[in-house]
Amino acid sequence: MMPSAPAIPTTALPVAVPRILAGVGGLVFVLGLLLSPRGVWPDMLLCVFGLACTGLGGALFVALLHVTGARWGRRVLPVAHAMVAILPFTAAATVAFAFGSSFLWPWADPSAVAADPHLGARGPFMSVPFLLARQAVCYVVWIGLGAVLLRRSRRAIAVDDVATRAAAARAAAWFLVGFAPTFSMTAFDLVLSLERQFSSTIFAIHHFAGAFLSALALITMLALAAARRDLLPARAVAQDVLHDLGKLLFAFAFFWGYIWFCQFMLIWYTNMPEETGYYALRHAGGWEPIAILNVLLNWTVPFLLLLSARAKQRPRVLWLACVVILVGRLVDLHLAIVQPSLGASPALRLSDVALPVGACGAFLWSWRRAFAREGSGAGT
Repeated sequence: MMPSAPAIPTTALPVAVPRILAGVGGLVFVLGLLLSPRGVWPDMLLCVFGLACTGLGGALFVALLHVTGARWGRRVLPVAHAMVAILPFTAAATVAFAFGSSFLWPWADPSAVAADPHLGARGPFMSVPFLLARQAVCYVVWIGLGAVLLRRSRRAIAVDDVATRAAAARAAAWFLVGFAPTFSMTAFDLVLSLERQFSSTIFAIHHFAGAFLSALALITMLALAAARRDLLPARAVAQDVLHDLGKLLFAFAFFWGYIWFCQFMLIWYTNMPEETGYYALRHAGGWEPIAILNVLLNWTVPFLLLLSARAKQRPRVLWLACVVILVGRLVDLHLAIVQPSLGASPALRLSDVALPVGACGAFLWSWRRAFAREGSGAGT
């Protein structure tokens, strides 16, 4: 007998709420452009990069399930399918950075380039037109390969035979091949280039770990919420599915901690000035408690919460772990993006809160529309 959907905290928000949240975020952004553009553009970059990572994380989940032949996850695949719908919106938002580049990247400011030989050495590669062209290529790869992947994934759900599963696996393999270099390029172009001198060969892996971990958290929460509202069948969140999702959350929280430690430990051990400055900046001026909180939220707390097998099957524990992970991802992005651009007090400003809230509203609006179009696929 199939177990019933477990009780979870209700998340039934009125349909208008995501639009209101997105509208508030957009209003604060416009006001920020008029009053403090140097303060609001880093928050915009945080939101666009974070939302892109969320959409890519959903596609990665779909690709990994098909390429490995895993069958358990097909019950929650419609949830992950709908997450990918945010990518066209982040592609459009990326164009806006042409107008805010001088407030974000030091290499986009001619006076800064003239005064700093490290910036001048980057040459024509780091120019706004070339960066936007590279981003356009990345989005063509993501959206194009993602569309093929989702189409074949839906087909594999509707017609479960060897041929459709093989076709979905091939599309998944091509998406993974295209994802690896393009995501690395995006992490370097948009985030790492905020730094004047720092470089790291595992910087993109660090953000991949954070992106996929937060996507897993969202898939888990959205699947629980959808089942609660009868938008997914009860078996989609049966104990075996929750246990597998919990194991993935546990594993990738540990993986995030491992990558974070590898980068931090090697830089601390070698003690090279051009590298240690990245962490010295984030452990001074009141930022150190936030840096510690970052590790606690992304690794320590989820690791402890999901350590036992029983915890991985309990919806309320999973829900709590997912909330912690998503807040941790926001803190991680804040440290990576907002802090170096501001170079000031860690005190939160209105845009630090309003723009991420608006991004959440935009994601929920996009996800709801896409999930509704999944149709019968959501009910298999």
